[in-house]
Amino acid sequence: LSYAILLRYHRDRIMKIDDESFALRHAARYDPKLKPFQFLIRPFHREMYWYDLYDMPRRIFFVSLLPLMGRSDVERAVIGAIFSLIGLMISSHFKPYQKDVRTFFFFFK
Repeated sequence: LSYAILLRYHRDRIMKIDDESFALRHAARYDPKLKPFQFLIRPFHREMYWYDLYDMPRRIFFVSLLPLMGRSDVERAVIGAIFSLIGLMISSHFKPYQKDVRTFFFFFK
């Protein structure tokens, strides 16, 4: 909640476009108020600065809650696969990251 409040408070600075801050990563570098949390907003497109608010709880779910769900390993695997696919669909819809990631599977189109 405090991270969401902090992002909302600095929203205007993050969204500011001028010669020095053409890209979000540049705004985080030159603005002293954004510098302390640039590692949180830097990977994302300027308009997707909020994406980490979705991504952090998703990661916490996979690490802490998923192991407690289901009675067997198979149930946990199915639940994890379903939530992974949902997360993949959300990520592919919003395309929040600035850098395009190429993997080994990219070459097998």
